[in-house]
Order: sequence, then structure tokens, then C-alpha cells
Amino acid sequence: MKLKLLLLMSLLFFVEIGFSQNTVTYSSLNNTINVNSGVEGTVDVLVNCYGSSSNPVFIDATQSCGTSDGVLSTTYTNGSILTPGQNTIIRFKFKKTVTTDTQIVYKFSTNGSCFQDESKMIKITVNYKSGSTTTPTIPTGNNQIIISVYDHSTNTWPSSFTINEGDISPRLEGGFTSGVTSRQWQIKQNGAWVDIPGATDLGSYYPGTIFVTSQYRRKLKINGLLSYSNEVTIVVIPAPGIQNNTITLNGNSVFGSLPTGGIGVYQYSWVIRRGLEDIPLPDTGQNLEFPSWTYSPVNEYIKAGTGLYVIRFVKSGSHTLSSNVLKIPPTPSVQNNTIALDGNIVFGSLPTGGNGIYQYSWIIRGGLEDIPLPDTGQNLEFPSWTYSPVNEYIKAGTGLYVIRFVKSGSHTILSNVLKIPPTPSVQNNTIALDGNIVFGSLPTGGNGIYQYSWVIRGGLEDIPLPDTGQNLEFPSWTYSPVNEYIKAGTGLYVIRFVKSGSHTLSSNVLKIPPSNSNKIASNATTIQSDLSIEELTTVYPNPTSGSINFSTAFSTDKDIEITVYSENLKQAKSVFKGQITPNQTVNWDIPSNYSKGVYFYKILSDNKEVKSGKLIFR
Repeated sequence: MKLKLLLLMSLLFFVEIGFSQNTVTYSSLNNTINVNSGVEGTVDVLVNCYGSSSNPVFIDATQSCGTSDGVLSTTYTNGSILTPGQNTIIRFKFKKTVTTDTQIVYKFSTNGSCFQDESKMIKITVNYKSGSTTTPTIPTGNNQIIISVYDHSTNTWPSSFTINEGDISPRLEGGFTSGVTSRQWQIKQNGAWVDIPGATDLGSYYPGTIFVTSQYRRKLKINGLLSYSNEVTIVVIPAPGIQNNTITLNGNSVFGSLPTGGIGVYQYSWVIRRGLEDIPLPDTGQNLEFPSWTYSPVNEYIKAGTGLYVIRFVKSGSHTLSSNVLKIPPTPSVQNNTIALDGNIVFGSLPTGGNGIYQYSWIIRGGLEDIPLPDTGQNLEFPSWTYSPVNEYIKAGTGLYVIRFVKSGSHTILSNVLKIPPTPSVQNNTIALDGNIVFGSLPTGGNGIYQYSWVIRGGLEDIPLPDTGQNLEFPSWTYSPVNEYIKAGTGLYVIRFVKSGSHTLSSNVLKIPPSNSNKIASNATTIQSDLSIEELTTVYPNPTSGSINFSTAFSTDKDIEITVYSENLKQAKSVFKGQITPNQTVNWDIPSNYSKGVYFYKILSDNKEVKSGKLIFR
């Protein structure tokens, strides 16, 4: 039982949240009928669905909360799932045999849960009368109709019935006669009887919800002759007039008050008044956001002249009330459009004024030509072509400029014209040798973005290297016998080029000294003896953010030294020196005061380099 209750409450929560955009109304939550003992009685409750969402609303109003003694059936005439604009009738039927007058109050929840507040339940009070146990028959005659609300106090069918505006009307019933070939229900409008479209049922007609007093009759064709029934009247007590329909402006939105009066259900419509013309808007909500076309140059001109106005209409039942006529002020001009340069970024201020929605566009002005840029953001990063030699020449001459345009509504404003200064030349490009590594300084100037290239110069020939980093490790071919011969003779040199924007700067020309003759003589032996050491040494993790491991897989004890160096350290630092045992791992905790960046390590054994590489500390 608890599980069923939990599932039921979860379902109710889903229904309430999922369909919260739409609402339903009930024609009456409190009903009373008198029914003779053993005679069937009927109560109809009309349900209307309102809202703007396409999500359906599930009606669950047949759950009896209390006694069900005497409940014959509960049904929906148009299903239990509604979308806005649809309605259905919940039809409750009762029948009970009593020997004394008995009153029973039935309660039906409107959300499927008997935990619902009773004020939101449908309550039907049935007074079962003892005595007659036969159902009153509808008068037949030749063509007679009645209102299907039997008055047990007088034992008559009334010819008129009174309801409140917006309530559901009772059914109209007609007696059956023989020889009928056509039938049509009619309503009196402006003093004349007119056919009700589709109302051709012989036995009954259901008027639904009506808002004004209406008269009905039935037209039959019997044996080739027309026959008109008696007339019946549904008297409608008008709902109070609508009150409280005022609108106010806030930015580009119009806020409308919540009306009162009427039948309690409100339909909204909006118009823009321009001169003698009222332009209906598609909006049907309580509030309004101005459509974009109201900011067009033509309408801004009208706002400043004869004026542009907005009005809301509220309809409820048979009543309609228009709001105050609200003048739409001209959209203020855009203000605060300034730009300033910081490096290669142009920062733009946040504008004010306009309609609060801003569109940005940028141009580069060179001489008499304006070049539109594809950028549409508040700020701008200069495109790479602005650093071309031609544009650098223009910057230094007639000038290159940047301008921002801001559009809001029908207003556009341009910023200050900002001159783009020539890109400064590249500075600080020096290189220095440490072992077989060439370290290059971090350049300054230019546009702040640097591209590196390297060449080896031997005699009159410059050999481009594939390396594009800030530093360089000599390729192995520079140690060939031929190049060692050149180093000892005319010399072998290395140069770094730095490009930034349209500027390129070459470094100092650094001579590569000859390698140690002993190292050259024993080169093959060294490589052969140290190859296994290099292969048996692993450095990890790399990159690292704290410490690094030098893992070895030697089979015997070995004396090694590990050194680390970088541009910031100025000189190599020994981080380990001593004898290691087989498979020992050396761990080095990088000091916290060391700068983040690239470091180079060497592993030495017997005063010879056996392995080197890069470490990335981040």
C-alpha cells in the first residue's frame, strides 16, 4: 500500500510540473441534485483547458474520495487528455433506492489523489427522495422539447433554467415521434431563428458554455411537413465586468497587470497603434516584448512625430476591456563606444542606450579604403595580415586605423578612430653554447608572437635546420669527420632567426668548437660501450609538476652523476652523484623556487656522457 501511495504521489508531481504551462478550469466544483429513489440522476461538469504550451494536460477527476454508494458511473465525453482550446465533460451518474429521504455528499479529487485540499475537489450533494421509483418521462407529443433538469418539488420539466455566465448549460431533450425525415436544433439571434451548425441529433442538444441568455427550439420535418417545437430559455446571469487592465513600460518590455472580474479566465491580445491604424500582434501573453520591426527607421520617425502606441485587450466571457494607451518612446541613441589598444588586442567599452541589444562590426581604415573585418565581438584581436610589410609601411606613413561600429535598434554609432602603431622591431636575440645545446634568449618587441628558425653556416653555405624551438640541440651530423675538419679550419657556425609580425632579427653568429679529439678517436667505442647504459635508463614522469625519477636496470653497481641545467640556472647543477645498485631508481624533487619551463639533463658515467634529454617542469 505504501509503495502504491509513493508511486501515485510521484505521478502527481510529474503531472503538476510537466504540464505547469497550461491550466484547466471547472464549470462548478459544488453541485446539488434531487433524485427520486431508484431513479438515475446525472451531473455534468465542464472542463476547459487554457494556456500556450503544446503539452497536453491529463485530467484525473474520477477518483471517489469517500463513499461510492450510489455512484453509477463517471465518464468523459471528450476524453481525459486536453490541449489548450479543448474541453470535455465529466458526467457523473447516481442511482440509489432509499426508503427515507437520504442525503449523500460525494467527493471526487481533481488530481487523482485523495490527499488533495477538499476546496479543490468536485463535491456533489445528492438528495435521494423516497417515494416514486420511476423515471419521469420526457413529454412526447408531436414535437416537444424540455430542459433536462427535472424539478422534483413540482414534478415538472422546466421551460427555462438559470446559470451563471461561464457555467455549463444543461442538455436539451426532445421527445421522439414517428415519420421524422430531418431534424435541426435552432437558436434565436437578433430576433430571428437560425440553424445551429451540426446540431441535427433527434433526441438531444448540448449547448455547452454560453455567455448570454439564449432561446432554443427544434425543427422537424414529419411526413413532409415542417414542425417547430416549443421554445426553452437558458437564462445567463452576466459575470461582473473586467477590472484592472493596466500596462507599463520597462525597457523593451511591456508588463500588464493581472485582471480581475469576468469569469476568472482571461484571453489577451495586443495591438500597435500607428496613426489611425491598429496592427494586431501575434502575442497572447499577459506581457509583451516589442517586436524588432518597431525599431525600424520609419517607426522611430513616427515615435518622434505623431507617436507609436501599444494597447492590450483582455477578454473574459462576454466582456472585453482595453488597457490604457501607452506611448512607445523613441529609442535613445547609443552612447559610450570607445576603443583602446593593449598589445595586439583592441578593447571596446560596453555601450549604453539603444534598445539594450548591441551588434558590433569592425573595420580597418588605410588611406581612403575601409576594410570590413569578420569579427562581431565587443573586442578585437588584430588579424595576422595587419603585420605584413606593406601594412607596416602604411603604419609608419599615412597610418592604419581601426574603428568599431555599434548598432542598436535603428541607431548606429562609430567609435573613436584608433591609430595602429607600427609593430616594434624584435630585440634580445642572443644565443650561447653549453655542451651540445645552444640556448637562445627570450626575445622582446614585435607583436609578442615569435617564430624561430636555425641555420648552420659552413663557409659560404647556410644549411637550414628543421628545428623551430627557442633552443637547439646539435644534430649528429655536425660531429662527422668532415665537419670536425671544417670546425678546426674555416669554422662551423650556428645562427638563430626570430620572426615576429613583419620583423625578423638574426642572432649573434656562434662558432661551434671542435669536439674533443679523444672523444672523436674513441667515438665508435664510446657509442658501443654506452649504448646499453642509455637503453637501460628511463626518465619519468616527463612532463612533471613536482619530482622526477631516473630509473636504471643495470646488472652491476655503477658510478654515475646526474646534472640538470637551464637558461635560468646559468650553470649545470648536480642532483645526484654516487654509486647505484642494480635496478636502483634515483628520485629528484625539483625545488619549489625553480622556474617552470624546459630543463636539460645529462647522465655521466666514468666522466663520459651516456644519456641526455629534456625535462619539462610545469
